[in-house]
Amino acid sequence: FAIPGTAQSEANPDDPASWHWRNLNQLRLRHTLTALDKSWEQYDQTWGFGGNFGTINVGGYTVYKDDKWQKRFYVTNAPSNRFLTELDADGVSTSRFMLPSGQSEIPGDPHYNDLVDDYVHHRYRLLPYTDAEIAATEESSFVLE
Repeated sequence: FAIPGTAQSEANPDDPASWHWRNLNQLRLRHTLTALDKSWEQYDQTWGFGGNFGTINVGGYTVYKDDKWQKRFYVTNAPSNRFLTELDADGVSTSRFMLPSGQSEIPGDPHYNDLVDDYVHHRYRLLPYTDAEIAATEESSFVLE
């Protein structure tokens, strides 16, 4: 299956290893403020993305938008976070998580979109759970009073 003019249709038709769903299925993360001010579009980013309603990486997509057929599929929904937790006899152990963007909404902050590459490639981060694990991995903290 190929849509003319797309990365998929430009792949080698004789080499199935060059065919990738992520070349057609695009996840666009928009900054919250883009809806109010188009100048924030500079912080919007698009990535190839796997998954659909029939996979563990559940997501919806469309290829028909703005009353016309598009050259790519556009992700309409995807997991907003993922948590994997193994419970053992002593409590929680080996917890992992993933967010689709980053832990900051402030462009220029080191944690703005710092998790996207891991998210689209299904690489999870360890999630500290015990006080000792949290203390060992803490970068900074602040107290709200």
